[in-house]
Amino acid sequence: MRFPWLVSCGLLAAATLCLAAPDDDTGEVRLWVRATYTGVHTRQLRGHHGGEQPSEKTETRTDRLQLIFAGTSSWRLKDWAPGPSSSNCGVSASGGGSFNVTETGVTGCLKHRGGRFTSIDRGAWSYSVPGKCKPLLPAFSPAGSVVILPNGVWRLVLLCYPNVDGVAAKGNWTQRRTSCDDRQRDDYPIDRENEPPEGTVAASLVADAFNDTLGGTDDQSVDGTWDTDKKGFFASGRIVRRGGEPHIDLGGKAGENTWSGDESRYWTADIQYTVSYDVKPPPVECIIEPGAPYAEWLPAGGADEQTVGNTLGLSARLQVKGEPGRTPLQKGRFRFELADSSTEPGVALNLPLKGAKTDPDLRFGECPGMTPKDQGRVSETTAADVQSASAVVNCYDYGAYGRVRVTCQLTDGSVVYGHLEGQPAREELAVPRDDNNNHVADAWEGTRGGGQADIWDAESEPALDRFEGDGLSLYEEYRGLVHQGAIARLHPALRDLVIVNEMGADAEPGLKLFESASGINVVRLSRGELPADRVVNINSGTGFIAPQHALRLVSEPLAEGIIGISLPDRVKSSPADCDKTVINRSLAFLPDAVRDTLRAVGVAHELGHSLGAQHHGDSGSGTTREDVVINDRGSRIYGVDGTEIATRPYTLHGLVEGKRNGGEASGAQDCIMRNSSYFQWVSQLDRLGAMAYYAVPATAPGNLFCATTAGTGLNAPANTPTCYFGRAANGRGACLTHLRVSDRWGPAPAAK
Repeated sequence: MRFPWLVSCGLLAAATLCLAAPDDDTGEVRLWVRATYTGVHTRQLRGHHGGEQPSEKTETRTDRLQLIFAGTSSWRLKDWAPGPSSSNCGVSASGGGSFNVTETGVTGCLKHRGGRFTSIDRGAWSYSVPGKCKPLLPAFSPAGSVVILPNGVWRLVLLCYPNVDGVAAKGNWTQRRTSCDDRQRDDYPIDRENEPPEGTVAASLVADAFNDTLGGTDDQSVDGTWDTDKKGFFASGRIVRRGGEPHIDLGGKAGENTWSGDESRYWTADIQYTVSYDVKPPPVECIIEPGAPYAEWLPAGGADEQTVGNTLGLSARLQVKGEPGRTPLQKGRFRFELADSSTEPGVALNLPLKGAKTDPDLRFGECPGMTPKDQGRVSETTAADVQSASAVVNCYDYGAYGRVRVTCQLTDGSVVYGHLEGQPAREELAVPRDDNNNHVADAWEGTRGGGQADIWDAESEPALDRFEGDGLSLYEEYRGLVHQGAIARLHPALRDLVIVNEMGADAEPGLKLFESASGINVVRLSRGELPADRVVNINSGTGFIAPQHALRLVSEPLAEGIIGISLPDRVKSSPADCDKTVINRSLAFLPDAVRDTLRAVGVAHELGHSLGAQHHGDSGSGTTREDVVINDRGSRIYGVDGTEIATRPYTLHGLVEGKRNGGEASGAQDCIMRNSSYFQWVSQLDRLGAMAYYAVPATAPGNLFCATTAGTGLNAPANTPTCYFGRAANGRGACLTHLRVSDRWGPAPAAK
């Protein structure tokens, strides 16, 4: 008898296998089968037994068998080919049987009940099979395994038969006979060593029944299809099979024993089964992968808080834990979440100039298969059964920063937290890349220095006054200013000075001279790119220290002979103290050959005033008016070449400086803050004690901010016959050390 349910596979063919991508996973098939088998064999015989003695005989044999097959079979699917399999099956069987023979008839012995006799044979037994089996291995698959066929059909192979050597059979066979002379009883115990005469060996019965029911040398399998997305299937059922020959005519034969009669045979197999499949995949992990070029990506804003500046792509995928590139069977719904997105006012430090909003600077945008939620803070996959997902982060600010978290809720309800490949502890992706967590992109720091905290403002280059920094923090310099629609990020290692240049191209030579002379990095903005109060970091947020002001450079009419002025006309301490730096709109009083040069020097000179530098001395003290006439022959006059001039009267054309040290033309000869062409003559007592007038030789305009109070060049002490104007006044000179860019330190310290 074949195992009927094996050919009844329609119950299991409910789904199809998904062949979208190779899976590599481990599953387990669980089997539970209970088969109850009952066979009855009855014969009714009439005839003669032992010569002429008529008799009737009834023979009934009943076999009962219950087989229980329980086991699991693990399988591994690799590129749609069967891999290593293991089988763990167990078979237990129990049952028993009986054999009854009753014979009655007439005998020649009249002593016994009027010549009648009765003979009864009875046998009964039980048996069991231990819980193990011997697998029968076909050529194409291990026993008890699941095989994936090329077309995606699965085949469950059930090939086992019991270890009949382990059958334990117990029972008893009893014969009772009644004859004319006496009664006879014979007992035969049933076991493997002492089999009953004419009895059925229990072990053979078990083996035959098991092979007929579950096993055999032929392939016993059931085919079907599955959907691996379901992660399993379950099938159960019951089959009742009946068979036999209800009537057989037994013809009699002449002889010493002659029998005729009827024989009936029938059997019933009641089979109940359960087959289940369950996936037990290896652990899965979710990998976060930033899009290229993540390492170099810098945030960018748009024209306003609602316009996207640039974007960064992100993706996440499931993989078998610790095995990069191995796709698991699990699927789920991906959720991208922006944690702690910045909400800086506006788009940049100076955009917009008023009414800045504080919307999130990073938001998820539209992406195929994704649904943005919570005002762009969240993006989820539309489908709940995917193995990878991609999202796009929209950027709205030049200083935007945040962190992305990814989770995947698997279809079984469990949640996997995303992390970077090979870094399970890093469950968040910084946008932009920011390994030191200072809200500044590493890509910008790597090219400009930096690496400090976002509030850091301690630039010491160039070495100016004793107050460090430029009033803008590291983060503010990184976020930058918008100039004509483009971002101007500042320099974290140098002091930056923002100048609103309303002069246009005419100011550029002077700005370059100021940069080279001071070492300060000048950030140029155009008219209308800062508010009227000149506050650079008007849209302050992260890294804010204090309001920092820009200088405003303009071209306006001034009195003839004046190149420029820094207003208000007083000593400044920092850019906040200077309302504007003015250059005379008309420099027609300057010779054509030197006009551009002196305009450039004038720009640099007035910017120096705007940052706290002063002249090397005050004007007026010891100064004589122009065109002085000398009649005194006791006074001596020397020309530019040192030759004495004896002519009297002699007119000294130009201003005469009579102060030995501390005048406007004193100090370092090449300093931009020295009034180099202000005086044409200098008066001093010569070595003989007479008043002497010396013509001042022409010198080139200054090209640096001095770092000393001593006189250099024509003002050097070693210069003969005179050092001309000498050293700078007390507290003057050393102009570089008086320049202050940062507004946060308050008024300039008193001169010593």
